[in-house]
Amino acid sequence: MNGHGDHWECIYESVEGFFENSVKRVFGQNVIPLPHHQHEPPARVDNIGEITATSAYAENKGALRHMFLTWKRPNDEPGILVSAFPWAHDGMGHEIDVSEVVDLGNYAEGIIVGSLPQGAALSLFDLLFYRNSGRYELGNRYQFSLAGIAYRIAKPEYSTIDVTRPDKEKISLEGMSAFLQIPEWGKSEYYFRGKIKEVNKFEFADRSIYKILLPLIRFDDIDFDIPVYASDLVVEEELTPNPGKDIEGELWLQGFLTDQLD
Repeated sequence: MNGHGDHWECIYESVEGFFENSVKRVFGQNVIPLPHHQHEPPARVDNIGEITATSAYAENKGALRHMFLTWKRPNDEPGILVSAFPWAHDGMGHEIDVSEVVDLGNYAEGIIVGSLPQGAALSLFDLLFYRNSGRYELGNRYQFSLAGIAYRIAKPEYSTIDVTRPDKEKISLEGMSAFLQIPEWGKSEYYFRGKIKEVNKFEFADRSIYKILLPLIRFDDIDFDIPVYASDLVVEEELTPNPGKDIEGELWLQGFLTDQLD
């Protein structure tokens, strides 16, 4: 995937549209600073020089928000916008046993690799990595708020499968859950399928957003439910997401430690 441009195009018609229509309006008027991370001693970034702190800004309310990461430089030099991405603030809490912490190389972003207590492996983009990267101890269990940003939502291509042995028959796939990493896209990118449990619709960035709760993995005694946020741009034209419908698509899995919920 091409950085966060692909993530913004889940919500905006283009990355250019995001920058032209939203950065100045949102960043200039509607965001508040989140706790920053001080780099002591200052960190050095190629082609930039020293940075003394990484800071984050986001709206102070809303299920879906804009987040901006910036670098502070010494001697009152102008700061630098490092990254910007959609933040699915209202997620679902799940415990994860952390096995690897992957720094994406800018002192601000990273991937958490681990597994659910039931054993299923997953990787997520840590939305607050800039200030949490030093907290993780490999092998320990942490509570995350998890959610997905959808690239596509559609009616499943297959509703049944044919089985020829021992007897020829059709097996229904209704209600089936699937959650498969797409390695060529990235560690936190997944194909998913599931039956919708709940839907809430709201407006964000002048678009209609569906917050869709569905089980992505089904264990014997519990479902791995998360909300998937899908704008009207990525929902198949003839599909209206409603409880009870089976859907499939691709998503970006993101999360953050729940002890930092406001």
